[in-house]
Amino acid sequence: MTRGHPIQLSKTLVRDREIDLDNTFEWTHRSVCTRPGGDRYVLSDLAYNYYRYDSTDERDMVAGHVVSRYGPDGEPINQVFVRWASKNVGALYPQASLCVLPDGRVLFSTKGNQAFVLDAALGSAEEVTAPGAGEKPHWAFRTRLTPSGRALCLIGENVVAVSTEPVGAVMPPLTAVTALLRKPNGSTRWPFYCPPNGASGEGEALTELDEQIRTVHPGPGGPRPAWLYDAVAIDDSTFVVLTVGWKKKAYMRGREFMFVLVDAGGKLLGQLDLHTYRDSASRGVRYDVVVDQARRRIFHLNTFGLYVFDDAGRRTARLSTRFALSASGRALNRQVKWAGYLG
Repeated sequence: MTRGHPIQLSKTLVRDREIDLDNTFEWTHRSVCTRPGGDRYVLSDLAYNYYRYDSTDERDMVAGHVVSRYGPDGEPINQVFVRWASKNVGALYPQASLCVLPDGRVLFSTKGNQAFVLDAALGSAEEVTAPGAGEKPHWAFRTRLTPSGRALCLIGENVVAVSTEPVGAVMPPLTAVTALLRKPNGSTRWPFYCPPNGASGEGEALTELDEQIRTVHPGPGGPRPAWLYDAVAIDDSTFVVLTVGWKKKAYMRGREFMFVLVDAGGKLLGQLDLHTYRDSASRGVRYDVVVDQARRRIFHLNTFGLYVFDDAGRRTARLSTRFALSASGRALNRQVKWAGYLG
């Protein structure tokens, strides 16, 4: 059954921030996580600019992340507002991520590898850190779970790491599996280098992803990813790593992106069967994938279609978003496209 989550703001947030609901504000859903009992947590971005409606109002804009909890019936239960984790408001790259831990708690992480654990009711929060992180608490930017409950993480924009043990009451140590780059690169096309030392765990990344991609696709025309977007587990030893080209062009159709398969040793196993132009994930910035771990199927939705892949990256199905050019088909096609753009 399809269920939509309406855009809702708590009365407390509207009152304390003096938000006029008759005005427009920017709102984007970034992540959805579901507990076994059916409760759903939604991470959204919110931006409301007072100056847009009153040029004499010089208050700072309301800009932050909203974590909302919905019951199994879709009714909102609770909501938490967190100020922007980064000043880069409106960036293509999400500034925060969400994950439901095995014990039902909710992990909220920011791009600076800062993480907080919220209780299931969203009533309290505690900053968490990785063993050996030093005086400044650090964990990871993005965290996903493998079938056994181990943490698969993205550290900054450069490193994929995994824990050797399941997530428990405290966060476990992480091992750097692969890095897009093992050494800093001065080019502005490349991400800010984020080594694992002092962030989460110790040690050099086992492999360099860029080097492996250049070996498989040599020559000047080969794909050249510039940053890591996400990492999603198929099982405890195989992961889908989402790589994207130069950020400045990341929204344009046909720009570089690769969804690659990597094992727990950091070895490049292959990639999802997607064409950079015909199946472009760039248009609308649709770089997300979902994995059905029980059936070992990988799903990707962008403005061109819904794609299904097996665990080796072979495409098994594609449902196009384009319909026959009838009046109703054209209208529905426009709705589907706009739904893709707006998230």
